[in-house]
Amino acid sequence: MSTRAYILLDVIEGKAQEAAEILRSNRGVKLADVMEGRPNVVIVLQARSRRELAELTNRVLALVEGVTEDVQVLPTANGCDMNFHTKHYKAKSAASEHYLKSNSAEEG
Repeated sequence: MSTRAYILLDVIEGKAQEAAEILRSNRGVKLADVMEGRPNVVIVLQARSRRELAELTNRVLALVEGVTEDVQVLPTANGCDMNFHTKHYKAKSAASEHYLKSNSAEEG
């Protein structure tokens, strides 16, 4: 039996298409589409167990540059322990925030 999670990402402007393409190339990613508006990327992940799904989630999110703090993980009803490393998202978010600040400083 497999388990799924739907993930909604808000990626900085201009990076959503690149993020979706990178995500699609990974095993376990069943869908990665760019959406209109915010959140602007939706991902469907599938794994054999909840533990593998949590590991897959961490792995694929680490590949995406420019993720804002707005990450929503929606596990399916068949159960998914998404008790994984919140610190990872906070670090990723801090890196994205730094990227945004450094790019806006260069433009201004």
